[in-house]
Amino acid sequence: MLYYVSDQAIESGDGSLANPFRTLEEATAVVKEGDQIMVRPGSYTFHTSEDLLLSAGAIGHFGIPVSKKTSADSTKDEKRPPFRNGNSIDQFGTNLEVEVLHSDLMLTGCDAISFPFEDSLFLVKSIFVRGDIIWFSELYTGRLIELDSAYGIYRKIPAWTMTSMQSIDLTMDANLAGLARTTCTLLTILSKSSAKNPEVTCDSLNNQVNPHLKKIGITMRMTPKNLKFIQDKKFYPLEEVLYQVNTAPIELVNEVFSNETK
Repeated sequence: MLYYVSDQAIESGDGSLANPFRTLEEATAVVKEGDQIMVRPGSYTFHTSEDLLLSAGAIGHFGIPVSKKTSADSTKDEKRPPFRNGNSIDQFGTNLEVEVLHSDLMLTGCDAISFPFEDSLFLVKSIFVRGDIIWFSELYTGRLIELDSAYGIYRKIPAWTMTSMQSIDLTMDANLAGLARTTCTLLTILSKSSAKNPEVTCDSLNNQVNPHLKKIGITMRMTPKNLKFIQDKKFYPLEEVLYQVNTAPIELVNEVFSNETK
């Protein structure tokens, strides 16, 4: 049985995906040998009257098979990674260094955005931007993908914290949402999860997006290798283009977002 825990739950549920437990104590009260607890990113205080071993599982770096045991047996399985506050543990039980990242702009309202990425469908929760660097956070797993759109390089970041200063709601402007989907398409192409003819896909997106950007004197040039914007014969980062395209109020955020197993 797989149980979910989220400190963002409004009230305690039954441990299902739709209604997760709010505390770790609630989950550990019902788990049996072989059950699993999926701990969502957040901050947790944990108290238990008996030892609880959490070892790595195949469902993600914060999905953890649970084994209960008594204190008398506490030395029998020392190789299994303990669950300690502040650690991030991947699916192999390896402690991960948490990357501290900083963005200038957060794009919210990404609920309708998804794209094929490697071997799964990536459901976007939020998009963070600094210059030409874009970070995509996934809705359910919390994994983060970093994309340098100017150079067409991407990498996966399993454990992270992110600060952001401002936010824009994509639902307020269709042109902003179109730019966000364009960056997703580039990541899809780079990961070789795209259609058979990426050149045709890029040409199609250029034809769709450029008429809107032309109004403010910007031209988008998307190729299967990168995404660049030109204004007055100069290259501009995606962040600057987003500011220029945006017509809605920008909210101050100055918050910290994270995907750490604690």
